[in-house]
Amino acid sequence: MMAVIQDQVPIREFLKLPMLIVHFHEHQLSNRNISFSEFLSMHYAQEDDHDNDRFKDKQLPFKHLHTSNGVVSYIPSTWKFEFKQKLYDLGKKVKAQEYLLFIPYYLSGKIWQPPK
Repeated sequence: MMAVIQDQVPIREFLKLPMLIVHFHEHQLSNRNISFSEFLSMHYAQEDDHDNDRFKDKQLPFKHLHTSNGVVSYIPSTWKFEFKQKLYDLGKKVKAQEYLLFIPYYLSGKIWQPPK
């Protein structure tokens, strides 16, 4: 099975979880008393740019969701496509239906008359 991760917003956001841990560690270096819940409250419940690291804050998971239109989410590897080759006999004569080619005599010459 092949998974298309980039088009699935929740999966893409979960891949950013290591950035959350790294950023929390950076905050712990500047303030040893900060708890993880305070860190989450600071970044998700309060206004942005309270600690002048807006660029890093935007990289946090579920901070700024960007939607995309993904059509294919997975392709099972067990599917097999087999196209059967059809051969047509091009030398075979086909009998034309005469009634389809018939043009009534009263319509046959009215349009295509030579100019008088």
